[in-house]
Amino acid sequence: MNIDGVDRLADRLQIEELLVRYCRGADRGDMELIRSVFHDDAQTFHGDVVHVGPAAIAGYVEKRMTARFAAGFHQLGNITIRFDGELAEVESYYTVALTLHGDPQTPQGLHGAGRYLDSFERRDGEWRIVRRRVMTEFMMPAQPHLTLDEPGGFRSRDDLSYRPVGWYRD
Repeated sequence: MNIDGVDRLADRLQIEELLVRYCRGADRGDMELIRSVFHDDAQTFHGDVVHVGPAAIAGYVEKRMTARFAAGFHQLGNITIRFDGELAEVESYYTVALTLHGDPQTPQGLHGAGRYLDSFERRDGEWRIVRRRVMTEFMMPAQPHLTLDEPGGFRSRDDLSYRPVGWYRD
């Protein structure tokens, strides 16, 4: 692989890491992670709703996720990246499972899927999203669980995923 190929592979990994960071931020309620994915002048489009700037975008995600859902699980699928110098057009498929607020022993939820259509730019050596359009392909009610064996994740830094490496050895 030539040096350009290695550089493109590094670019791809940086972009994929940002996509994962966004999903983790949404699921854990970590708005710092959400803000870190977007350039200062970024715009997101959720249908007719437009938000500009990392703070507004994170505020929208926080309000939408915490107001309606007790927990969430986003997972990325196919990711297509097309590069043009310091620009990248990215299509990412996602699936989501969301638990509505209510009785934690008999949760009700939604399953959905869609795509993120993102424009990334590398500025000062750092890739971030400058435009995002969220395309929801479907959303349907999830089947309720009878009981939960163990409580799910937390929308905070109390979640197990924030513990230091090796925490399970204690």
